[in-house]
Amino acid sequence: LVFGLDAVADSDRTGNVADGIITRIILSQGLLIGYTWEGAFSSAVESIAQRTSRPYLAALGISLLVSWPVIRANRLYILPVVNKKRRQKMQKDQEQAQKEHAKKEKHTHHLHNSDHRESGHGHGAVNGP
Repeated sequence: LVFGLDAVADSDRTGNVADGIITRIILSQGLLIGYTWEGAFSSAVESIAQRTSRPYLAALGISLLVSWPVIRANRLYILPVVNKKRRQKMQKDQEQAQKEHAKKEKHTHHLHNSDHRESGHGHGAVNGP
């Protein structure tokens, strides 16, 4: 489901609104999957730890053992992609802001020039005799 939705969002057939909705659905699915995995691991750790003489210490050790590869994979693979996308979005937002600023400047300049022409103070205006 997630891969299908991602492919639809990546296609040129959907607009920004549809892409935003699809992205929220994908994130919601990811959250649900994450909670499901968390519940499964929590039950497994508790079940194993209860069979030891020190269940709290065993639960801590198992949790650290299970978390280490996830944290490592996150640092090596997920964070670089997220940071790259964040930089790309910031660059795109800056470019958009510059375009909007240039458009406003051009519009303001145009209005300023037309005000001067109407008042007779613009270029080529002839003041009285």
